[in-house]
Amino acid sequence: MKIVYQRDDKDTSQIYIMNADGSAKTNLTMGRSHDMRPAISPDGKKVAFTGWNDEGMFIYLMDIDGSNRRKITKDSASVDMPAFIPTVASE
Repeated sequence: MKIVYQRDDKDTSQIYIMNADGSAKTNLTMGRSHDMRPAISPDGKKVAFTGWNDEGMFIYLMDIDGSNRRKITKDSASVDMPAFIPTVASE
């Protein structure tokens, strides 16, 4: 089991991941932006988060290892905390 969390530093906020026992802490987002409010997908493969920089505030999606980061909202807006909605298989 993995835990994603936000860590606030002097000038930035970054998204980290760690094992449930607190080991293997890894920074997934590095840079000068403010990345916050992470949510892990139900299958444990993706992380959604809010990112704020000079262009505005957007929601981003990336792989659980921090790769393939992409903006998924088109316009800057006052976005809130992203969340995943579990899907229910139809019968």
